[in-house]
Amino acid sequence: RRVHGLYLQNAAFCAVSRARCCPEFISNISQTADTSCVCSMPSISDVATQDLSTMEKHYIAYLDNPDTDGWEIRKLANDIQGGNEIPDPQVLCAFFRACRRVNDYALAIRVLEATKFKCGGQVKQFWPYIMGQLKPTMDELGILSLEEMGYDKPELYLEDVFDMH
Repeated sequence: RRVHGLYLQNAAFCAVSRARCCPEFISNISQTADTSCVCSMPSISDVATQDLSTMEKHYIAYLDNPDTDGWEIRKLANDIQGGNEIPDPQVLCAFFRACRRVNDYALAIRVLEATKFKCGGQVKQFWPYIMGQLKPTMDELGILSLEEMGYDKPELYLEDVFDMH
């Protein structure tokens, strides 16, 4: 059941992002006699078979749109982090640019932390590659890495009492 919900959610997201980024999408909408809106939207099976690169292009176009506000950026961050995939570095760069545009530094750090957490047990394999791809954009926008801020270590770390002596 959850899988079908995600497909519907992705279909709705595609429709919203397509309407914002592609003026020809809006021109395909026609009013019928019963005033219900008919448009050329992908079916659930189309979204289910849609490859990741197409969704990433939609995400990047959505985030690069200057009309996308902070709430929509947070919603998209939550949706992407709720999936099973680690976001592509290009999508993360688009997130950082969108966060800078709406002046939300905390969200940029939250997305960075969540991405590192999604690497799981393979963090030593994936994280250096991801940071290598993100570092130029982060430097350009003035966003510090987790290691530069000290967020890679626990804040209230105390030595174990059994290891003190």
